[in-house]
Amino acid sequence: MALQAMSDAELALSISGMALRTLIMEIERDRREERRTDSFKKVTSKYKEYRTKHQTLAKVFNQDSEFQLFRDGLKKKDEQLAKKDEELKERDDELMRAIGRCSELEAALKAKDDA
Repeated sequence: MALQAMSDAELALSISGMALRTLIMEIERDRREERRTDSFKKVTSKYKEYRTKHQTLAKVFNQDSEFQLFRDGLKKKDEQLAKKDEELKERDDELMRAIGRCSELEAALKAKDDA
């Protein structure tokens, strides 16, 4: 509707409607911002709480001799597992080579039988 064709009452009503919608949008924006701020504060406090707990445990873990023995045992076990993994990979490679040789021999025998 053209602005000139509107009566003053219609124009005033439209302007007040737009003002009301703007106000509602601003209120909703403020609510969302407040929720985000609250969420951020909660996440920040949880982060600080868990960081403090982690630092405390790390201090105990690094300073206690029993934990040192435990860590050394874990390191030794990890090295053993890595060695075992390498051995298994070597065995797997050997098996794959043997399967390849058997396949070649089988193909050669089949060709001989067919001839």
